Amino acid sequence: MRILLTLKHLGLSYIHVPVSYPAIAPLLESLGVVPAARVPSYTLPAVTFPATPESKAHTVMGSLNIAQQLCGLKFCNAKKLFPQGEFSIAAATEFEEKVFPQIMLGGWLEHVLPFTPLILDPNGAKYIDESKRSQLGPLDKLRARVLKQEEETGALEEAIKRAMKPIVEFYERGGAVASGNGGVFFHGGEEPQYVDFCVVAAIMWGVMVRGNVVLEALDKVGHGKIGEIVRKCQELLA
Repeated sequence: MRILLTLKHLGLSYIHVPVSYPAIAPLLESLGVVPAARVPSYTLPAVTFPATPESKAHTVMGSLNIAQQLCGLKFCNAKKLFPQGEFSIAAATEFEEKVFPQIMLGGWLEHVLPFTPLILDPNGAKYIDESKRSQLGPLDKLRARVLKQEEETGALEEAIKRAMKPIVEFYERGGAVASGNGGVFFHGGEEPQYVDFCVVAAIMWGVMVRGNVVLEALDKVGHGKIGEIVRKCQELLA
């Protein structure tokens, strides 16, 4: 989602090729992508950049790596994706390394991740079930427990609010040093930048898996600012 939004924001044409989870590693390995020093070592998104007079066709893995590669195509791309330069890049890194884990612990780990296989192809669903079993146990049993809890206590809405809290705090920190132009996006911007797409992608994962109840809850956190950010970014996909 974050790279889809990035490409739309930059006005770049692309061909989207869906890949099931079990096929990711073989595909990227065949394209010569260097594996990451983590597990899993091959992940999406990945983008194959066509050959140019200066370079051969090559595939880049990882959202931030892709965004930075896109910046090298045109100077204006860098100003759109990272308008505050290193500060914007650092913000994207902070979101990935510190904020997103808090979103997971706040609610996505129990209320979104276990339901993700339900929207995947059979092979992808099986892959997620098996890869998360050691951490969460059988996902079908976890889903049943979570659904019962949600029905009895309204836990889903509370989980969404908890998951959104680190996002609200992240934007408050980013806006504290803003130039004061009053925009809704990170650092008070009138236009979204790459880190906004990272935030929206994390939220839209919840929307795709659990439905519009996630969007409805957004208007109740951060004075509705997070919901406004999501809606404005969704306009790029229209």
